[in-house]
Amino acid sequence: MLQSGPFDYFIGSVHFIDSYPDGKRWTIDGPNDEFRKGFKEIFQNDPLIVTRKFFDYNRKMIKDLQPPVIGHIDKLKMQHQHDCFIPEDHPVFREELLKTLEVARDAGSIVEINTRSIYKKRGNTFYPGQEIFKEMCRMGVKVMVNSDAHLPNEILSEFNTAFELLRAAGYKEYYLLLNNNFESVSIP
Repeated sequence: MLQSGPFDYFIGSVHFIDSYPDGKRWTIDGPNDEFRKGFKEIFQNDPLIVTRKFFDYNRKMIKDLQPPVIGHIDKLKMQHQHDCFIPEDHPVFREELLKTLEVARDAGSIVEINTRSIYKKRGNTFYPGQEIFKEMCRMGVKVMVNSDAHLPNEILSEFNTAFELLRAAGYKEYYLLLNNNFESVSIP
């Protein structure tokens, strides 16, 4: 698909990590009841296996495709429920996320700060979550801000909030596509 371009750029994101026995793909990005079904039937309700597999697939995608941008790198956390999944502050989730951020940094990829969950009122966190911004800054992870817009009026939603949090974490710049290249610009 990538060779069918030309594309200005592409965003690498993981949405599927396994399939049901009948071959139907299981998504981590759908309704919670669909997630729970696969969580139970494919993974026997083991959140550690799902977490490790999700981040392992992210690392493999980054290494194999070398996307210029990594989309919603910790999106799996959208399915967190107290009775079925580990939260983002769980040591395994954090360890896997940090390893994945290192791979993204080493590949030169830009990590998207995805604002969709905030402006759609589907949670109070970005992807990745703002609690990891300081660590990302310390690691030298490049970032861009993206709304994951599905409608034109959503394009800049919650950008100011993201910029405030990035500044508070120590970031001074983020990346934009300018003149067909990603360039660093000062955070407004």
